Amino acid sequence: VERFSEEKVITSDLVKQFYSSLTNRTEFQPPTWAVVLENAKKESEIRERMQYQYGRRKCSNSKCIGECIVYQSTSRDSRNFGRWIVQCKESYEKFRKDKVPTYGHTFEFVPGPPLV
Repeated sequence: VERFSEEKVITSDLVKQFYSSLTNRTEFQPPTWAVVLENAKKESEIRERMQYQYGRRKCSNSKCIGECIVYQSTSRDSRNFGRWIVQCKESYEKFRKDKVPTYGHTFEFVPGPPLV
């Protein structure tokens, strides 16, 4: 392998912690399966709560009859990583297909649910 750089590898935070412990010669304490499963359950509950709160909205464009979807930004290249977004489903699918943004449809950042 030529020109390998650890900093440019995209991976989960858990894997980053593991390799960091190898590099720094520190002890790595991975989470137990119970913790991993509990975190997955919490994420699922958060998604359901956000869907319940924002998912039934209609697009603000008077010519569009589409419903809105709610999702969390997963692009690590963006400063919006982790933020929750409500967007018109029609414009979302059109952008995914054509890579051209449509203007005048619902697109807004919304606050995430409170951590309980």
